[in-house]
Amino acid sequence: MKKSVLIIFASLLFIPTIFAVEVGMKNEFDSGETLIVKISGNFINSITKENIFLYRGHVRTAILPELVKIDDDFYIYFQLSGKNSGNYSFSIENAKYMKGTQISEEDIIKNFSINNQTADFSVNPGAVISDTDFSLELQNLQDKTITVKVNTETVSGDSKGFFSIFDGVNQVKKEELVSLKSGEFKKIYFNLNSINHSTFNKIYLSTNNTSYEIPVSITSNKSIINNNNYTNGSDDETLTNELKFRPSELDIVISTNSETKKIIYLSNIGEDNINNITIFLSNKLKQYSNISVKKINELKSNSSYKLELSFFSSGENKNVSGEIKAVYFIGTEENSVYLPVNLSILKGFISDSKINNKTSLIELTCSEINGIVCEDDESCDGDSELTKSVLCCTGKCKKESVSSTGKIIGWSIIIFIMLFLFWFFKVKYRGAKKEVNLLSKK
Repeated sequence: MKKSVLIIFASLLFIPTIFAVEVGMKNEFDSGETLIVKISGNFINSITKENIFLYRGHVRTAILPELVKIDDDFYIYFQLSGKNSGNYSFSIENAKYMKGTQISEEDIIKNFSINNQTADFSVNPGAVISDTDFSLELQNLQDKTITVKVNTETVSGDSKGFFSIFDGVNQVKKEELVSLKSGEFKKIYFNLNSINHSTFNKIYLSTNNTSYEIPVSITSNKSIINNNNYTNGSDDETLTNELKFRPSELDIVISTNSETKKIIYLSNIGEDNINNITIFLSNKLKQYSNISVKKINELKSNSSYKLELSFFSSGENKNVSGEIKAVYFIGTEENSVYLPVNLSILKGFISDSKINNKTSLIELTCSEINGIVCEDDESCDGDSELTKSVLCCTGKCKKESVSSTGKIIGWSIIIFIMLFLFWFFKVKYRGAKKEVNLLSKK
């Protein structure tokens, strides 16, 4: 009896150790979904973006995480677009936190998987802390129109003192149905309704297959959105221009003392042309990579610019994380867009150079990379890229024709076969059927 009591008492002592840090996230995600994780614990220093890592198996993969602290909890979110299905692990490293009465620096790891099913939509941001009205941006990931249900009510149905959905012209109900065409981005605006106290609540977004709970912390009673600031549900930000890297992240694995190349695109998905774009490599990447172009004078609306990256390695195993940054101006305001890059250098790694150098451009249309789709009787005289389920030719399409040499070879084969058949039936076959005269004398 005493032994049992001691075991129970010892177990109770270890409970604070086991649950020193709680990681709140799902065990499985759909492809393209927005990963949102809640971290609760007694941290000595605040978590930073530099502490956050993602691994597929044992190989680190590039992400561009965002971090929001609400009260004593940390909310981390990033997009899973471009991630292949499989087993992953989310990790917080080099962070100090209390584990019982001791300070621990053990990695905080949460395993999860990505399946083959594509999420209906993604959302950005995945957590909000604001003292003004704000917006969420949704993107339809399906090849058909979807309807997203947006709800600002609490679980109990009480949303008093919270905010309402704002379509840019009028106040809307606490619940709204938002229609999104295939691939479409759409912003949803939320009005604070002159809240005069700090509050915490959630926004619920859902379709039949995908759902999100977005934590929102309101810190004051400021409200800057009014009916005079908007026209047709859009603000100045959405009416100007916007750059985007394609693909949205890069994972490169090469062997020691080797080189490889990668093609990326910088796309202008806004309505206006963008001038004087400068491309930068982060300091860590400069030691292991070069980029073909560092200045783009003009990038027209709905077009893309092709950039070639060269990666080279030293003679030691290494993992290098960095980013490519594009800086541009709208008026006098500086804007920037980032492409996270993770370079893994592994001794003895063998890759298929054709696959390693090929860029997945499924986010782009053929016209966005200034290409054309060749007809069935045409061949591409140049490079071909896979874009949105079609093979896109970035060179010229030419009619296929059989060369004179090919014709000669073809006719030669046919003549040879005919001569062989003639010889076989004339000599061999008839010789075998010759009659034997039994009465003839030898």
